Amino acid sequence: MLAVIVAAGMISPLRSLGDTAQRATLVKAVLSEDAAEQQNLIKQLIGADDPVIEQALIAWRGGSLYLLETNDTKIPFLLEAQTDTDGLAKGVRIADGEVFKDASGKPLLFSATDLTAADANARLRKAIRTTLDLFALGNPNPKMRRDAVTKLGQEQNVDYLPHFVERQKVEQDKEVIRALAEAVATTQLVDENANVRNSAIALLGQMRSINALTFLQKLETDAKA
Repeated sequence: MLAVIVAAGMISPLRSLGDTAQRATLVKAVLSEDAAEQQNLIKQLIGADDPVIEQALIAWRGGSLYLLETNDTKIPFLLEAQTDTDGLAKGVRIADGEVFKDASGKPLLFSATDLTAADANARLRKAIRTTLDLFALGNPNPKMRRDAVTKLGQEQNVDYLPHFVERQKVEQDKEVIRALAEAVATTQLVDENANVRNSAIALLGQMRSINALTFLQKLETDAKA
């Protein structure tokens, strides 16, 4: 089921091994026939620092994730960007970054048009999108994490809340910690519970949050209306 990567710069990271445990989780998710298990495994990949995992998830969500089926065995793989004169490309296993080869050691070549794309229903695509959106929470650069958290918080997506909270437990950078608290409170402004909304408003007021000002003004306008 895995992907066609069209950018030339993708070939090098495709061959890197990355995090073995994270790759194993991805492979298990691809091969699972249980939708709930797939969604749970995909969520476990939030914060993964392996570029191939991100590529594979994007491909899966976009309908270009493939499987090689031989002897009742299914192996997830990606196609390299470079193709030969016939439009064929090498297939690279997700698990170990190795190219498929025949018995003589010659690389096997594939055409994307001959491969069957993996199915991804609406819930699965949503889980993949959430994971991709939240990848930045694990960025090694604290300024990148801070900016990503601020942006995600302004989306007021309740699906992000538990991930913000989990990140709060391990975050060390003061600016990112503040951004996480602000993101949680900004997202809670759309909570159905009035007590939760009021607590969020109070916290944002104490923080003198500029980023949440627009949302607070909207709440005030709605309340007057």
